[in-house]
Amino acid sequence: MKLLGSLFAIVSVIPYIITTLRGQTRPVRVAWGLWALILWVSLGAQWQLEAWDTMTFVLIDAILVTTIFLLSLRYGTRGWTRIDTLCLTTSLLAIIIWRLTTNPVYALYLMIVADLIAAVPIFIHAHNSPHEENAVPFLLFALGGIVTFVSNTRWEFHSIMFPLYIISMNLLIGSLIVVRKWIIAKAAS
Repeated sequence: MKLLGSLFAIVSVIPYIITTLRGQTRPVRVAWGLWALILWVSLGAQWQLEAWDTMTFVLIDAILVTTIFLLSLRYGTRGWTRIDTLCLTTSLLAIIIWRLTTNPVYALYLMIVADLIAAVPIFIHAHNSPHEENAVPFLLFALGGIVTFVSNTRWEFHSIMFPLYIISMNLLIGSLIVVRKWIIAKAAS
């Protein structure tokens, strides 16, 4: 069952990669770059916490997000905004504080804060240009998070916190894309 969550993660990225290569999806560089960095560092925190039940999911997530980031360098959004700078700076600050802490649970909290801040440009892009985003991968990834969550055998808060965050974040982004596309389509008709 644990590997099923990781399988959903792998399947979720396929439509995103395809639509990115076709020019239909434009990944936001700053968000995907920060997410990749955060996931690789959080893998270390998961290791320290011995959160083996969710570690495979985080590893696969890190590989997939890094792939999207690399694609964003060629196919992603262009330009740089003040919001991007603010999110980059704040997220990097949270990562630095996270790495300085000797407590892996606090580190996990700070990783989630850094990840949430890194997501702000995605929310802005999904709101302003939903036609340049694909909701399916976010919703499938949330489903993978749900499967990972339910298959967890350690129910300490720090073991389930990251999957819960992944589920929430991806449901919010995917729903925002769907709703914004629907609103725009309705306004156009």
